[in-house]
Amino acid sequence: MNIATLTGVIIGLCVLVGAMLEATADISIFFNPRGLAIVIGGVVGASFICHSLEEMFGVFKSMIKVFQREDQASRIYIESILDCGEMALTGNVKALEAKVAGTENAFLREGLQMVLDQYPEKKMRSLMHFSIQNAKQKVLGEAQLLRTMAKLAPAFGMVGTLIGLIVMFQSMDENFSNMGKSLALAMMTTLYGILLANLVFFPMAVKLEGRISSQVQRMIIIMEGCILISKKTPTDLVKSELEMMTKHEKWKAIK
Repeated sequence: MNIATLTGVIIGLCVLVGAMLEATADISIFFNPRGLAIVIGGVVGASFICHSLEEMFGVFKSMIKVFQREDQASRIYIESILDCGEMALTGNVKALEAKVAGTENAFLREGLQMVLDQYPEKKMRSLMHFSIQNAKQKVLGEAQLLRTMAKLAPAFGMVGTLIGLIVMFQSMDENFSNMGKSLALAMMTTLYGILLANLVFFPMAVKLEGRISSQVQRMIIIMEGCILISKKTPTDLVKSELEMMTKHEKWKAIK
């Protein structure tokens, strides 16, 4: 579980609930299932029109991943690379194969497998660079979809409010005394739209963008480490170069 995301959600909910309780003792007046259905249904429906089915299912998975813990620090992968580099230098192929098979990180596993298969540096760099690009574009696309949903939510909140106002005005002649209650109920969809946009969709998009930036830098370090050990570079030199990269992880950008 990602502590920062969980903390943000808890703080946001506590502030909202506290403000509602301060405003009224009957917090149930803020619950309007029909209005919520209009906002969520409208946002999801419009998003399916704008994007492919695969992209929509991908963004739903990403919304869950936001609450999961972030990837391990670069130093953890550097330790694995150094261990593999030592095995490669000593010619311990079986131990290296076992290490590769037990590596959880898919990108590191692919890089180490290329080392085992003795890929040339140019080919190795090209393939790993392509994987970095793909990973970055995938997450940035999901973040952009969330930004689209953040823009749509307030609009559909207003649609729900307009629907409520139309119904209210049509029934004014019959039951004028309930005008205030009906107006408050109509305004709830606007509130839902704003809350979903600014407490759910937009923060999640920013979180994904921040994560992929850090992930790309880690992947670059892994790529350079795998290339170094493929060239039989002494372990001490590999360690010093990779540690230098961790101090300046933004030394190279993938655009």
